[in-house]
Amino acid sequence: MSPLHQLSPAAEPAEAGTDAGNSLPSYVVGQDGQGRWVALESHGLGGGYFRSREAAFHYAVS
Repeated sequence: MSPLHQLSPAAEPAEAGTDAGNSLPSYVVGQDGQGRWVALESHGLGGGYFRSREAAFHYAVS
C-alpha cells in the first residue's frame, strides 16, 4: 500500500465522532496511488481495501 500521505481523500469525509471526548473511531476514506479504495482508522487500529467507494464508506460508518 502507498504511504498515507499519498492517499487521495474521497469527496465526503467519513468521520464518526468529531468531539474530542467522543470515543468513536474516525476514518479516512480515499483511493491509494493504484486506485484501490481504502478506509483507515485515524489511529491505525483498523481499515482495509474495498471493491468500491460505497463499501469503504459502509465499513467506516458501521
